[in-house]
Amino acid sequence: MWQCSAGGVTALVFAVLQTWRAHRGGAATERGHAFRISTALAFTALVTGVSLVSTLAMRWAGRGGLLVAAGMAGFADAHSAAAAVASVSAGGQLATAVAEIGVLLAFTTNTLTKCGLALSSCRGVFSARIILGLTMVLGAVWGTYAAQTLW
Repeated sequence: MWQCSAGGVTALVFAVLQTWRAHRGGAATERGHAFRISTALAFTALVTGVSLVSTLAMRWAGRGGLLVAAGMAGFADAHSAAAAVASVSAGGQLATAVAEIGVLLAFTTNTLTKCGLALSSCRGVFSARIILGLTMVLGAVWGTYAAQTLW
C-alpha cells in the first residue's frame, strides 16, 4: 500500500509543478473527450483476457509463470495485470508478497511502454518531461518497496 501512496504523491507533486510551470509560461490547453465506449469495452476485454492467461500461467508454471505473465501483460496494460494478480492472490492461491512483485513488474513494464510511446510520439523537452515524471514515480514505488522489504 505504501508503494501506491509514494507513487501517487510523487505523481501529484510532479503534476502540480508542471501545471504551475505551464500556466506561468502561458501554455494553451486543448479540450477533448474523457473516453470512448469502444476503448472502455476493449479495456474490459483486455482485463478479462489477462486474468484468464494469468490464472492459466500460474496453473501451468506456478508462481514464476504468473510473474512472467504479469510482466508481459504490463507492456499492454498495468491495470489488467494487477487486477489478475490481485484476483489470484485474493483467491488464496498466491502469497501477498509474491502478488506485490507481480504488480510491481506489471507497473514497471507498463512504464517502459509509456516511455517508448513518449519518445515515438513527441521529441525534445516534452518527451523528456514525460519520461522524467514516469521515472520519478517508478523510482518512488520501487524505492518504497525496497525500504519496506529491507526494514
